[in-house]
Amino acid sequence: MSTPIDVGTKKVLITLNKANRKTWVDNTELEQATELSLEDLNDAVELLESKGLVKCLQSLDTAPYKFKSAKLTALGRSTIKQEL
Repeated sequence: MSTPIDVGTKKVLITLNKANRKTWVDNTELEQATELSLEDLNDAVELLESKGLVKCLQSLDTAPYKFKSAKLTALGRSTIKQEL
């Protein structure tokens, strides 16, 4: 059985995988595309970043988000290809 964070991380990976490899996806765009709550989105991105699957840009003016934008790393792209 999947936990909410499992569903959230998969949604984030799939959404970022659809973006161009060199494109950073803004926090608001990622929230809209994944349809995750703000808390679940922040948790999913934080977990993915800690595993090296996602790279994030940080900024002081992003509250209530914990990141400004995100994109997949090479490891993230490899991981999502295995999942699909």
